[in-house]
Amino acid sequence: MPRPRRPSTESIKKIYASLLNGPKCFEDLWKETRLHRNTLGSTLKFLLGRGLLIHHRKGHKKVYEIVKTTPPYYGWEIPWIEFMMTKGDWREKWNVVDAEIKRFQMQKKWNNLIKQFFSYLINHPKNKDLREALKETGMLDVPISIFKENLSNPFCLECLKGKKKLVKTVLCKETGELVCPSCGTVLENA
Repeated sequence: MPRPRRPSTESIKKIYASLLNGPKCFEDLWKETRLHRNTLGSTLKFLLGRGLLIHHRKGHKKVYEIVKTTPPYYGWEIPWIEFMMTKGDWREKWNVVDAEIKRFQMQKKWNNLIKQFFSYLINHPKNKDLREALKETGMLDVPISIFKENLSNPFCLECLKGKKKLVKTVLCKETGELVCPSCGTVLENA
């Protein structure tokens, strides 16, 4: 005997919703779901063949019941979900998953670019002295933005080593030299 063809998603949903309230006989299912008798019979036969339903006799009636594992958190409803979703539902879900994967990949690429940028900033030749001065003073928790700021106007390393204070140098317009406003140290010609 050939296996019954797959019934419609709507008929499976109606039977599932009805049987969630407890076991029911064919007549009760027919009244609740309002499916045609032949449709209900073929759908029940299909679900029995897939192992999603069981039936047993209660008096002279055949009672249908959902197969549940114990405890229910093992996912007994997963096979039902497969039958209750249409192709459009699956396509929509996979589009969401695909978009999430692409977003994750873009975020990963962006994070790698940021890491490369910060690595470039920290290892830039102009920041070598600043790194060494920070190690000497034990100020290792300085924000990464300090390294970026050091490229435009370097910090006075004398103030950093002596006072443990980050002081940016300023450009003297008359001489063209970088001067520390705190201690007056001249760093270099700009």
